[in-house]
Amino acid sequence: EHSGIYVRKDSDIRCIDDLKKKRIAVPVRKDAIIDFRYLTALYGLESALEFYGIPMEKVCIVKIPCNNIATKQLQGNNVDTLNKDSDFMTEDFQSVLAGKADAVFAQSIKAVRHDKAGILRNIMTPEEQSMIPNYNNNAVLLITCTKPFAYEHPDIVITYLKEVVRAARKIKEHPDDFLETAASGIYGATVEEFKA
Repeated sequence: EHSGIYVRKDSDIRCIDDLKKKRIAVPVRKDAIIDFRYLTALYGLESALEFYGIPMEKVCIVKIPCNNIATKQLQGNNVDTLNKDSDFMTEDFQSVLAGKADAVFAQSIKAVRHDKAGILRNIMTPEEQSMIPNYNNNAVLLITCTKPFAYEHPDIVITYLKEVVRAARKIKEHPDDFLETAASGIYGATVEEFKA
């Protein structure tokens, strides 16, 4: 999954090792029941730092209040996600531009969009992105259930797994259709953004 640690273009931070003693913006949403975006950003950052042997204690985490995700437009079954806070220049990114923080982490479509926009500089190289473990709420995706449920309802588990395999085969047969359908559900991403 595409990811990045973004700094101002005029920043003296050139690589992950330069993040020591720097202020890293992490989004917090006070209205969220479960603030998975905070945890995703925190763990993504922690994974990158850990890869270089930098403990979290060596950086200063700055919690930046961000708007909670709220649908701004609903048309039938289509939700306009382009206008959600997760789309682009959220408060955590604005804090870096304003000098309130030195860096900010993003992954997925948000990272793709920031790389394309070029307003901030991504200090993670493509090689680092492929080498640094990326375990968050999006990945690694696992299919799990409890042992008691599996033993008590094997028919449900088997039926579910059959459908997952069937869907995977359809996706393999029709990759362009899958990309177009799946992309639209991820913050209104284009097929090109989703491929990245």
